Amino acid sequence: MPELPKYFKNLPNLPLVVKNSPQDGVGGEYESGSEDGTRPGTFYANVRRPQDNPTFSMVSLSLHETVPGHHLADSYSLVSDLPRFRKHMDWRLFSAPFFFPFFNSYVEGWALYAEYLGEEMGIYKDDFELMGRYSDEIFRACRLVIDTGLHYYGWERDRAIEYLLNYTASTKEVVVIEIDRYITWPGQACGYKMGELKIKELRQKAAKELGPLFDLPEFHYVILSNGPMPLGVLENVIDNWINDVKLASKASPKDDNTTSNLSIIRTPAFLIFFLVFLTLLFR
Repeated sequence: MPELPKYFKNLPNLPLVVKNSPQDGVGGEYESGSEDGTRPGTFYANVRRPQDNPTFSMVSLSLHETVPGHHLADSYSLVSDLPRFRKHMDWRLFSAPFFFPFFNSYVEGWALYAEYLGEEMGIYKDDFELMGRYSDEIFRACRLVIDTGLHYYGWERDRAIEYLLNYTASTKEVVVIEIDRYITWPGQACGYKMGELKIKELRQKAAKELGPLFDLPEFHYVILSNGPMPLGVLENVIDNWINDVKLASKASPKDDNTTSNLSIIRTPAFLIFFLVFLTLLFR
């Protein structure tokens, strides 16, 4: 939390609590709070099988689910000037798809970006915690393979379980839960990494085009204050922001006024000095 003002502006500061997960499933998940703060956002951590859930991933998981991940992003949406149907995305994923979508690639892509941002912020304090971050990175890479394997190449469940066991640090109990999740939710695992890569790409593009005008807290604010959206729309939003910054810089009279004012101030002094010099020269 103390590092956030260096990377974000207009922080919403909505409350957050941490609770035991009510069911045995994924390692952790986030539940949104209310926009007035009377109901805090909640990070549910799965502590039911500590022998199967190594703690070296807890820092990256916390960054993902809380700040600067889901809780911070959700808080910006709640306090922003957005329609209520966009502020309160529906997470009843088991229901028929007639609710307004919550745009998985944006939501989870930001959370992965938050894990990465934790390195810039200096949140990972030692190699043990960094091992957890990079272990999670390998896990996400494997999910890209498994998601497409199951739903495009026709992999069987056992093959997917074996693949994840071979290339990650996860236990079999954790792996089985994850594979069953991917089977029932096609494309969701791919969405994480696609969203993160797009956000990083847009940040690099903005930094390159704006140069010294690039402001990282402002870049983050533009993304988060507009709420979840398709990645194509997000790219348009950032492109428009880049153009706005460029136009504002060109339209700003600051530099011209500074030069002009200095000229006005210096001109009389220069003339006086020059006249004195001529007088002394031709006496």
